Amino acid sequence: MAEDLSLGEAAKQLGVSVDTLRRWDSAGKLETTRDDSDRRRVPVSEIERLRPAPSRHRTGDTFSARNRFAGKVVSVEADGVMALVEIEAGHEILVVFPYIEGQKFLVASHAGKGFVVKIEDALGTTRKGKQVLNVKAPDKATAIAPAGGDHVASIGENRKMLV
Repeated sequence: MAEDLSLGEAAKQLGVSVDTLRRWDSAGKLETTRDDSDRRRVPVSEIERLRPAPSRHRTGDTFSARNRFAGKVVSVEADGVMALVEIEAGHEILVVFPYIEGQKFLVASHAGKGFVVKIEDALGTTRKGKQVLNVKAPDKATAIAPAGGDHVASIGENRKMLV
């Protein structure tokens, strides 16, 4: 590793934006140097000082929490509005929702079986979470959506709607 990094390389190492590093530099939270072209350079020692935890393996996946991704939640570290979620591979998580008291969800399998569940009944109290829907192969969980009202509409593979 070089003695110092460009602002972009440092931002990537710390998992923040380049603009954040510029603000930290202006506020005195980050010490930088300037190269011959007057570009900011960040010493490796500053990266190590600002990185409180060891760097995590980056998978390169671009899926968001609202999209499907494979894994089982092993741990969650919350810090203000941000949370670090550790996921163990091998299980499929359909979607992640924030906790809103009293909210209900429609949960359904590929075979068409489903039910409405209160978020309080789906909330896990252990680090392994809570399994809400148990299906046998070849069936699989395919949908979870916020439920409201007293009607449900579904479109099947035959492109027909059932209300």
